[in-house]
Amino acid sequence: MTPFAPNPDPLFTPPGSKFAYWDSAMNQFANVLTRIAAEPLEDLLQRRIAGPIGMNREKWDWGDWGKVDGIVVNGGSGNKSGPMKISAREAARFGLLFLNRGNWNGRQLLSARWVEEATRVQVPATVPHGFAERAKSGPGEYGFNWWVNGLKPDGQHKFPALRRTPSAARGTTTTTVSSYRSGTW
Repeated sequence: MTPFAPNPDPLFTPPGSKFAYWDSAMNQFANVLTRIAAEPLEDLLQRRIAGPIGMNREKWDWGDWGKVDGIVVNGGSGNKSGPMKISAREAARFGLLFLNRGNWNGRQLLSARWVEEATRVQVPATVPHGFAERAKSGPGEYGFNWWVNGLKPDGQHKFPALRRTPSAARGTTTTTVSSYRSGTW
């Protein structure tokens, strides 16, 4: 089975009835975005975001699944394809872009509205988790590929020591706080 072949059995039914962060779904998401962009996501990121914000190209690398229909597909998650490896300085630049609502030195690289939506809770705390062993993460604290400081089902914040609302890009082997509001740390 390729990393992009859909599982014939749904994780749960009906769709939307539970939450699950699923690496395979993120890889399929990367595949779809690659098809839409008609270029590797690594190239798109470099051209549209990393280059304009001055990320050092030698300090980040994005794993891939190889070519699919002639285009390299970068992994959507940190599993078998390899994660995005990035230095703290480059991650900080990316976080600063989000802190500034997608604006870099007067140039709007990302929609401010999208940044606000991405870093806001999108999965209500009332949605049950699809995997019992992971039930402590997700509902109440997940945006659009960002972990946010929302209230979890237990009524606690994801980052309880922080006064305001940070967002984090968190992988399986590393955790990088990628965006925070001034004065929270």
